Amino acid sequence: MHDHRQRFCLGIYCSAFFCALLMLSVALSASELTKISLDENWVIQVGDHPEWAQSDWDDSNWREIRVGVPWEQCGFSDYNGFAWYRVKFVAPKEWQELVQHDFISLSLGVIDDADVSYVNGAIIGATGSMPPTYQSAYYMPRNYRVPTKLIRWGESNFLAVRVYDGDGDGGIVKGPIHLHLPDFEESMDIRFHLDSDNGIFYPPNLMSMTMVVKNFASTDCPLQIIGEWTGDRVDSVQIFETQYSSAVVHADSEVSLKFVFSPPSPGFYHAVFSLNDRVKKSVVLGFDPKKMTTPLTRPADF
Repeated sequence: MHDHRQRFCLGIYCSAFFCALLMLSVALSASELTKISLDENWVIQVGDHPEWAQSDWDDSNWREIRVGVPWEQCGFSDYNGFAWYRVKFVAPKEWQELVQHDFISLSLGVIDDADVSYVNGAIIGATGSMPPTYQSAYYMPRNYRVPTKLIRWGESNFLAVRVYDGDGDGGIVKGPIHLHLPDFEESMDIRFHLDSDNGIFYPPNLMSMTMVVKNFASTDCPLQIIGEWTGDRVDSVQIFETQYSSAVVHADSEVSLKFVFSPPSPGFYHAVFSLNDRVKKSVVLGFDPKKMTTPLTRPADF
């Protein structure tokens, strides 16, 4: 009897183990259906030539490089200046049926300092700026939308990244890097237009701003919008007012919404807005800051 129980328990454990393996396999398969890694098979060439963006450029003599680390760690010690990265990828033909928008998403990691990125010879995004108006953006993750009209489904595509490094580490310094089907957050973009050039307001004017929501998706999207006006104290968060609104932003269009806040006293305030409890963006505004009197939140130093 004891032997039968052991066999029964062993059978249950084995069944549970194989079910777990099956679920893991299904999860991995689902991930592969919606995301492909671009962490390997990159090549690099120092210099700067616009034709290197083209998909038919012969890069067979370029040097292989690992991405996700500074190029100084890959044999380009102390190099500052221009360089181009290239990688070939195949966008799964199945994505053509799964994609619900007119773009797929590219997560390109962190690039030091500035970049212009291309797919099959067309610009898909840029962050920072190149000389002679150089501006670093080494701290900003690169997330770009790749129009589906550029993609050759089931065939070879080419991603080229023009990089300029002004000083210190350079290149595609942090991953991961991947293409994936976009979610709701990536289909929406929020911009703020302030009714004061520098974000500072003075009486008798109230704090007022326009929020512009751009829908990059190929379908209309109903939005529930929540706006919270909070203080900027670090020791506690006080919500002074919550505002609610709704709108429908049509496919590949944008909608503008006006918000006005009457601050209770001089100071700085955070305007925090969320779309459908998922996309969130904030901006800091000041009201009559010359009259600010803020009590100490700790003992005085002297």
